[in-house]
Amino acid sequence: MSDQTELANAKHVLIKQRIEWLEIIPCYEEENSYEIHTCASDFTSPSQNPIATVIEKRGSLCCLFCCKAFREYENEYQHSGLTVATSHRPYKIPICQYAFIPLCKPEIDVQRGGQHIGKAEWPCWHPCWPARGLLSCQEFDIKDAQGNIIYNITANCLQLGFICPVLGILEPCKTREYEIRNADKVVVGKIVNIYNGILEECCTRADQFGIQFPDDCTVEQKLLIIETAVFLDYLQYWA
Repeated sequence: MSDQTELANAKHVLIKQRIEWLEIIPCYEEENSYEIHTCASDFTSPSQNPIATVIEKRGSLCCLFCCKAFREYENEYQHSGLTVATSHRPYKIPICQYAFIPLCKPEIDVQRGGQHIGKAEWPCWHPCWPARGLLSCQEFDIKDAQGNIIYNITANCLQLGFICPVLGILEPCKTREYEIRNADKVVVGKIVNIYNGILEECCTRADQFGIQFPDDCTVEQKLLIIETAVFLDYLQYWA
């Protein structure tokens, strides 16, 4: 089955970051790698074999150690060892990105088959729209190839998973949910950061995310949402 068919048929996927136990050693870093599995609607029962992987191609070691959350990187979305899509995140000046300064705005560009299919960016705060890019725990605009906003992703900071992250072993604190809203601001899906187990959470930086895709989502839009979830891991969870 082709990557396009598998992804087109997927309603829910689980993104599992590969665990690198050597990262317990201070200052030791491995390239990030993620497996994409189809799963049930509650993000359990993942498929035995991943339908795809996302592999980081590391950029500057200086950025990795000095400004980890802001570093430049390129990820490859692979199916059966073949690169299907890529995402590139340029280095952004790590100063107040809440200000109306586009040069500081974190973003990724996604390509498929060498063609630009869209991007995800953290919107700048602006006094005319005080809730944009500031009053949520993380917010992204997903844009198509023409630059039109097709989805907005945002989270409520009052979730117990954000307030008490160290209590992730307790059921109410195990998840952090990010809503996927369409251009009309209607919730059509979600991205969920899921507690990964006490040993993994304490000793590694491996995360896992569940995605519920919008019903009318195309394959390219699903690729954009998957790459945005990985981007979220870099920005908020310091992957």
